[in-house]
Amino acid sequence: MERIIASAYLVKPEFIVNGTIYQTSKKVPDDIYRCRLGRHHAEIIHLWREQIDHKTDGFYTSYGRYVDRKEAAKIALACGQIKRLHYWDNELDSSDVFDFDENDNFIL
Repeated sequence: MERIIASAYLVKPEFIVNGTIYQTSKKVPDDIYRCRLGRHHAEIIHLWREQIDHKTDGFYTSYGRYVDRKEAAKIALACGQIKRLHYWDNELDSSDVFDFDENDNFIL
């Protein structure tokens, strides 16, 4: 079952490298070449500020897909990765995934 594995932003097109090699198989998603990944969105902004499209905050999944916050919320809830959304009604926050334990307790 698909799970959320990282926070993600899409890279601006001018910063995508090796664009000719990433589509070697239609079975392999190419989103990894279009994303910058991190535990939290703030980390990605800090490291890749100039390269990312700031309007594309989302998540990277175990199936190799970039998804927006709404789809990520559905995935995380459906697979039991999280019990509830803590900050928004229908969008996932990186803290929902990475800052709460299996008993829904906040991890410092």
